[in-house]
This record gives sequence, C-alpha cells and structure tokens, in this order.
Amino acid sequence: MKTDLVPSSGAQGVDAEMQAYFYGLADHLKTRLRGEEVYLASFYAEDSDFARFNRALVRQAGHVTQRSLNVDLILGEKSTAGAVTLSGDSTADRARLDALVDELRGRLPHLPDDPHLLYSREVRSTEAHGSSKLPDAPATLASVLDAARGLEFVGLWASGGMYSGFANSLGQRNWFSSYTFNLDWSVYHSADKAVKSSYAGFEWSDAEFTRKLEQCRDQLGILGREPKTIPPGRYRVYLAPVALGEIVDMLSWGGWG
Repeated sequence: MKTDLVPSSGAQGVDAEMQAYFYGLADHLKTRLRGEEVYLASFYAEDSDFARFNRALVRQAGHVTQRSLNVDLILGEKSTAGAVTLSGDSTADRARLDALVDELRGRLPHLPDDPHLLYSREVRSTEAHGSSKLPDAPATLASVLDAARGLEFVGLWASGGMYSGFANSLGQRNWFSSYTFNLDWSVYHSADKAVKSSYAGFEWSDAEFTRKLEQCRDQLGILGREPKTIPPGRYRVYLAPVALGEIVDMLSWGGWG
C-alpha cells in the first residue's frame, strides 16, 4: 500500500501490468499440477486514490494498490479452495501460490466426493478493458473542497481502477477492468441533524456534483425548522431515495448481491 496521493493517469498501463501479472501466475499454477488435477483461479485487484473529509477539509488521503487470488483445486469429484494476498513481487507471490497448492493438495484425500461439483470444461476466453475518464485526484479534491466551503461536510471519496480475471488449467483466460469513482457524504446542520447524499460514476462532472450539493443546502433549510413532537401512533412516512438505499444496503449485508 502506498500512502501518497497520486494522479490517476497511466490507467491503461496499470491495466496491462495487472493482466500480464495475473496471466503469469496462472501459467505458473499449471506447472504445479499433478496427474488429473484441475485448477480454477479468480483474481481481484484495485489501484485507487482515496480521501476522507471532515469539516470540508481533507483529513486523510492516500493511494491503494492491492491484489488477491482465489484458487480452487479439483481432483475427480473432490474440490477445495483457498486464497492468497499478493504483493506484486513475482518471486514471493509464486512461493505463496506453491505453498497454497501444497496445502490444498493435502486436504483432498480427506474430503468426500462432491455430488454437486460442476465447472465448465469448455474454454471461452474474453477480454473487456475499461477506458479511464477519471480526472487527476488533486483536481477532483480541489473541486470538492471549493464547492463544500462553509458546510459541515463529512465524507469519503474513492476513485480508480478495479480489475478482475479468471483462469483455469484448461486454458481459459478472462479479463475485465473498469474505472469508477464514488463520493459518499453527509452535511450536518446541528447535533444529529444531517443530510446524506452520494455521487458515483465513470466520468466526474463538477456541475453534477455542485447540483447535488445545492440540493443538500436546500434540505438543510428544512432541518432548521422548529421540530414538532409527534405522539405515538400509526403514520405514513416518506423515505428519501438515499434513506431507502441505506435500509436496503443494511438488510442485504451478506444476503444477496
């Protein structure tokens, strides 16, 4: 993990480097197989900038690069899986994979046959490379700070590339990359009164962010009104889309995707 904030330029180069690195590990995994063993491997990585805001100021900023690999080892009707976090150092990561394969192989004789084991034996390789339209991180942060000036603005911003790949010992190779941003924030009026909003997408627009922030300013005016005490009873309640989204997110934790 890097701790310096860097521009999000050179995204296509990172994409190519991530893909080549994963395919190299996939080729290495095949050399570790014995007999009729089959492997399935899934790769996940990110290369992104982030910043935390408090009182309309940047309180923490950095750049994150991380990679991980999930491996399924199959022999006949038996299968087992494991995962490793990758460092980006080829020698160290191949050693980690060697140790993982040995561990998985040691489990197989002790496992029962899986009657539901199913994986595709037909090779279908694909590639989908995203195109980054994200601005440099410093430019985006400057826009956010300028628009939020004078507000009790608290939030989290992340922007960068997400990469995923799949490979198996049958020769299949799949790759996907995408470049997105997400800014999630709240603007506080006082005490526990706050307006929550978010802005996410593939291409940042200063005008769109300013529009959303102006909506927050309008809602702050509503929060400033004299509160009314409502006696216990049954009432029809309106939930703003953002509030409903928060409830759905909470209910779906680990439930569905």
